[in-house]
Amino acid sequence: MQNLTTARHTVIGTVTDANNRPLARLIVKAFDRDLRSESPLGETVTDPDGRYRIDYAVVSFAQAEKKTADLSMKVFGPGNVQVYETDFDRIVFNASPVETIDITITAEVRPDINEFEFLLREISELTAGIKTSQLEENDKNRDVTFLSREAGLPADKLDHLVVAHRLQDESAIDPAFSDGNAMGKRYVDAAGTVELLCVKPGKGSLAISGTALQIKDAKPLPSSD
Repeated sequence: MQNLTTARHTVIGTVTDANNRPLARLIVKAFDRDLRSESPLGETVTDPDGRYRIDYAVVSFAQAEKKTADLSMKVFGPGNVQVYETDFDRIVFNASPVETIDITITAEVRPDINEFEFLLREISELTAGIKTSQLEENDKNRDVTFLSREAGLPADKLDHLVVAHRLQDESAIDPAFSDGNAMGKRYVDAAGTVELLCVKPGKGSLAISGTALQIKDAKPLPSSD
């Protein structure tokens, strides 16, 4: 007879975005759905390939006189912002001991790394050993266009990335902090907990603890209607 206190079931899967790119370092939580409530079964963090694995105790749902769990999932991004929840029609009723549930996130997930590092990570496996500073966009080599279309990234952002690396080759400025800063602009961290007003422009980027700050998005003006 199975010992309910030690027996465990498993749910595994991969979390990707709408372009089928893996999403790392997101919190995935599994729940057992009941009629009008849910019980937490476990949670984990996605690995660099977007994969997750949650082992949960059978006793978690057996206490409700159920033989199997009815699995639903939630995913949380940086700042503990919920970016996904299983629709009712996608709940896995009467889950088997090992279930695979792949998750596609359609909501925007802001990476917990700065934009420079994110772009560099996305193209690292596509550049075939070519240094970022050596990428070109001309009649002979359309490197930026290729990477933009292959990885689904904005071409202008990749242009900035290449220029930043070229600046690093010519100066001592780390390319992750070479975007500079603009006087009068407000800069915030990824979590939105720190906000700074730039009162003097410069070549280096504003940063906290080695992470570059981003320009704060302007709020839309209220309608005059």
